[in-house]
Amino acid sequence: MADSDARQAATRILAATDVKQIAVLEVFQLLVVLARGNLQVYAISAIPSSPPTFQMLQTIQIDCNTFIEGRSMGKHLICCLKTSMSSSTVKVLEVEASRVKATDSQSCIEPPATSAIDLKLWKEFYIPYKSSEMSLTESGLCIASKNGLDLVALDTLELKPFRY
Repeated sequence: MADSDARQAATRILAATDVKQIAVLEVFQLLVVLARGNLQVYAISAIPSSPPTFQMLQTIQIDCNTFIEGRSMGKHLICCLKTSMSSSTVKVLEVEASRVKATDSQSCIEPPATSAIDLKLWKEFYIPYKSSEMSLTESGLCIASKNGLDLVALDTLELKPFRY
């Protein structure tokens, strides 16, 4: 087989423009896309013999600059950051709690039906300075700015400077 035969041409499977960031939440069969300032959530329906197909489920937030996804406080979260010249707003979204099924040893997450995907706003807070990065911790959110790092306790929304 020749090299040219082994390479396949790229196939567009998602009609999104100005894409800044993507994340795959495999356990929920979701694709999260930040495109044109909108956070969009797609269900992934993988078909083994052809490229995956995507169905857009919802647009979550307008004017989002960046997002992260991960687990904190026993929840699977998507954190959206919107910055301005002098402040930042963080919206924390949670995958609907009904999707988590407890077992004897751990939480087991079932892939949801395509029509049942839903994210809900869990927390929203304002930070009085421009932030540049975020990272989830076990109990909160670490936020970086030109002034250093701060930790936000997601249960109380208390903001504490991070000290080395």
